[in-house]
Amino acid sequence: MHLTRPELQELTSLLTVNSDFVDWRKFLLVASLPWPIALEEELLETLQRFKDVDEEQSGTITFQQYMQVAINT
Repeated sequence: MHLTRPELQELTSLLTVNSDFVDWRKFLLVASLPWPIALEEELLETLQRFKDVDEEQSGTITFQQYMQVAINT
């Protein structure tokens, strides 16, 4: 990535917001761009897969259940 000086200054001002420190969470979000944009259909399918493994319908799942969904995706 090659940034011009003005681009670098703008990026720095976005990440430092009234501080001399960079919010590492914002930095990681910006550094990982561009994100793939999920379609509504994909989001609904993913939601259904998580609901399918949530046997107690509690809205939470275990790590093993999460991995089960992730592996089958």
